[in-house]
Amino acid sequence: MAVLTNADAELAARLRLTQFGSCASVGADSNTGFDPWFPLSGFDDDAQAAKRICASCPVQDDCLAVALTFNEDFGIWGGLTAAERRALAIAIPTRNEVLDDLVEHAVCVPAG
Repeated sequence: MAVLTNADAELAARLRLTQFGSCASVGADSNTGFDPWFPLSGFDDDAQAAKRICASCPVQDDCLAVALTFNEDFGIWGGLTAAERRALAIAIPTRNEVLDDLVEHAVCVPAG
């Protein structure tokens, strides 16, 4: 049985996005160089254009998961900017934080 490395998993996830993502058909403008997926900081209208495309994308959730899993620092992924993803990552507790919280607040029930 073959073992997938993190690099293999990342490549497979990114390939899925390029096959099924709405972004695959929208790239940089060859005349202006404008790329909707990598808007310049402070250009909220540019980010909104990409987000509108993401809103109806069949792999939007997968795209966001890839960005969060592999720490994408730039661009629009899963309908969120890098700043929005950072805020989301801070707001989502890790598995260990959830388990620690459950243990801390557990009610002990005597056996039997």
